[in-house]
Formats: sequence, structure tokens, C-alpha cells
Amino acid sequence: MKRMTLAQIVAGGIVACILIGTGFYFLSIQPNSQALAIQQKHNADLQGVVAKMPMAEKRVQDAKDEQALVTRGWADYIIRKSPPTSTINLAQNRWKISTQYQTFITKLTLDVTNHIRKTGVTIQKGPGVPPTTDNPNILISDVFHFGKGLSYPCAVYPFKGIEVRGTFDKILKHFESWNKFPNYIALADGLKLSGTSPNLVGTYDLTVLVFPRGDSINGEQVNWLGDSGQDQSGGGFAGGPGGPGGPAATPGGGRMLKGNLRSQGR
Repeated sequence: MKRMTLAQIVAGGIVACILIGTGFYFLSIQPNSQALAIQQKHNADLQGVVAKMPMAEKRVQDAKDEQALVTRGWADYIIRKSPPTSTINLAQNRWKISTQYQTFITKLTLDVTNHIRKTGVTIQKGPGVPPTTDNPNILISDVFHFGKGLSYPCAVYPFKGIEVRGTFDKILKHFESWNKFPNYIALADGLKLSGTSPNLVGTYDLTVLVFPRGDSINGEQVNWLGDSGQDQSGGGFAGGPGGPGGPAATPGGGRMLKGNLRSQGR
């Protein structure tokens, strides 16, 4: 066999090095470079997420602040829109509730009538007395709808066909005044006018909602404040339905345990 010259040996070594280097690049360096690029992009994405965290935390805090603001507003509203427990209190023996309820119905009708008179119109046809019951179990289940899908007891009283007489302005102001009806939530609807100005007759329907204060019914706990609104004071009665953190009042309608509110003397 003919011996290879030095130049051939050197050329062969160079070619071998090139082949080895090429294989090493494709088998090791290139995959590692691609993996490094992917990792660098992943790190950059993570840094972008981290950079957005303060904004996300601020949005969460803003939402909590807004919830607290709405809760305080609701607490102030509902304490003016719910009768005190001295008027109707479901957190007592059911037979006592039945006795108190008869007095409450009379007072509710009187409150509606007095409100109409205070607004400067003349009553043509006043509100009728809502039907009553002597059965406390029916009172709780059918009148206040406790255990029928509501998160807290609520009674609804429709007063149909109320008629008042007065000028157009007085009737309109009277109709709008139901938004300020104290101790109750009232909705006036379907106002119709008849007669000749200035002696007009206004006819409309009125619906009154009653949210009685209290966090228990005959020993059974109910939550007027939602899932996270349990009173942490060791006592007291919830003061408003809906969102967490609303007011809570003592059985006599006294100090508000939630929101540092105090009920106004009534």
C-alpha cells in the first residue's frame, strides 16, 4: 500500500475535524441553543407577569374598597328602610310573633295612611288592611317567605287602587314621595290621573316590602348579610339584607354592630 503523504494526512485530519464539529453542532450545540432561547423567552414572559402584579393587586384592593363603600351605603340605607324590632321581631317565640304581627299590620296600614296625608293630598280611597293570620307557622312561611328561596325573610304587601285628590304638582310630589317612606321599601306604580285641573284624582298601586331585623327565627339562624356577613361581636341582630358587612342591630333596634352605625331613635 502506498503511504499517505503528510499533506494528505493533514487534509484528512482537517476533514475529520470538520465532520466531527458539524456533528457536534447539530447534535449538541444547536438543540442547547434552541432550548436556551426558549428558556430566555419563558423568563421574559414571567418577568412580564411579575411586572403586572402590582397593577393586579391594586385592582383587587380597589374592588375591596368599592365593596366596602357599597356595604356602608347599603347599611345606611337599610337602617332607614327596615322597621325596628319593637315593631316586628321574628327572633322570638312564634306565638308571640303572631300576637305582635296583628299590631304590626295595624301600624303598617296607619303608617301608609299617615304618609299620604303628610304629602298634602286628600285621600279618596285609602289603603286596605292586608290580610292577617293567627297561625304563626303560616305567618313565617307564607307571609315572610322564610325557607322559600329567599336569603332572609321578606313580606310583600300590595295596596291596590289608592286614590288621592289634589293639584297636578301635589299628586306628582306625593307619588314620588314613596321613595322616602321611612322604615319600609315602597314602590308606587301605574299612576293615572282623572278629573279637571286643578281638582285632579290620582289612582295608583302601592307595594310595600318589609325586611324585619333579626338573625334568628325561633332559634333557627338566618343570615341577612350573605355568606360572609356573620356578626363577629358575639351577639346582636343583622340589620340589612344583601352583601357582607352590612349593619347589625340589637333586639331593641339599638347599637349597630357592623359599620359602627347607630340606629336613629324611633
